[in-house]
Amino acid sequence: MTKQRQIIRLSIIVIGSAVLFFGGRELYYLRSIERYPLMIEMDEQTLQKEADLIIRGTVETPIGTTRYIDTTGELTVATRWQVNVVESLKGDSSESIVVRTLGGRYGLTELWVEDEAAFVSGESVLLYLDRDVDSTEYRVAGMFQGHFIVDDDKLTQQETGKEQSLNDVKAGIQIDKNL
Repeated sequence: MTKQRQIIRLSIIVIGSAVLFFGGRELYYLRSIERYPLMIEMDEQTLQKEADLIIRGTVETPIGTTRYIDTTGELTVATRWQVNVVESLKGDSSESIVVRTLGGRYGLTELWVEDEAAFVSGESVLLYLDRDVDSTEYRVAGMFQGHFIVDDDKLTQQETGKEQSLNDVKAGIQIDKNL
């Protein structure tokens, strides 16, 4: 067999394997998508009122990404995170919940969404959450506005750097429950 035929056969094997591995649909390029959704500003009282669940917990590892077409017909990628619940301030929660954030990488599709809450494994958080209607998963209410990093009694909002006391937030939620 000539060297040229060997190269052609090897090329066919490599390309065929790549088509089988990647499903053939996204073989030639990485699809990178950026989204800039319109975010409605929410104050603390609105977040407390609108959230189905408010918890203090620890972000564990991401448990996977999913790719789907959303209700507007757009291709969407979401990352699912396991969060271990330390304390439930509003609503009933199991010891561990799944929180879905928009963005991530699935195959060769990568999505980044401005103002979406960004989790880091191991961080201690206070989360205002909305229950996903189609599953047992949750979404962060108000995008980054419902995500606070906890350091002892201090809460810091992820994107703005706004600080407040965890005890003050707990007291506000307790007052809201009593109304």
